[in-house]
Amino acid sequence: MNGCVSALSAGLRKAYPFKTELHAHTFPASKCSSVSPEELCRKYAGLGYSALCVTNHFSSGMKPSVAEWLSDLERAAAEGERLGLTVIPGVEVRLDNDGNHYLLYGVDPEDMPEVFGSLGLSIREFSEKWRGEGRFFCHAHPFRPGLTHADFSLFDGAEAFNVHPDENSRVALAAETVRRLPIRLTAGTDCHECGHGGLSALRSAFAPKTGADIAGILKSGDYLLEIGGSIIIP
Repeated sequence: MNGCVSALSAGLRKAYPFKTELHAHTFPASKCSSVSPEELCRKYAGLGYSALCVTNHFSSGMKPSVAEWLSDLERAAAEGERLGLTVIPGVEVRLDNDGNHYLLYGVDPEDMPEVFGSLGLSIREFSEKWRGEGRFFCHAHPFRPGLTHADFSLFDGAEAFNVHPDENSRVALAAETVRRLPIRLTAGTDCHECGHGGLSALRSAFAPKTGADIAGILKSGDYLLEIGGSIIIP
């Protein structure tokens, strides 16, 4: 039996060979992070990832300037290019009128001033404005203590497997809830330091190059997740 399971796992890894981190932060754009854009890229390139989504925070209480946010992204992209690692922009937003965190993929750097200007919207208004073709709107760690998750119908997916080692994201409850919903289940390391980088991955059949590629893979459902080296079929 163990041989059969090992063969199945090996077959799945071969069919979905490309690994992407969906949730990671750099300093100074995310003040809670201790890792520079260059260090983060070196970490993930060394772990064999093909792509890295840099999803720095943006909220009224944790607000870099647009220039600072873009600078971290540009530094990561330059180091990623040197290392053969694709760096893809994303953003983790917290709106002014609730305490939840939301991940948005498929936005370009030129969109960011408008994204940042949308923090005063309600979650429904933000969803209506920013969801759409080529984008994926995801509820980050929806069951973390102290948060009250939003209406899941406003999202394309939810980060059931947030595996930040210093946070209790109640991943079993999240996974059980999200798998019953008509939205996609995602995973993210929520990396803030090199020591816990690479604890999760999106595994895909082709290597994503853009946020629109990430959105397309997730919306299609044709992907696997990897958590701590183990394969998860979402």
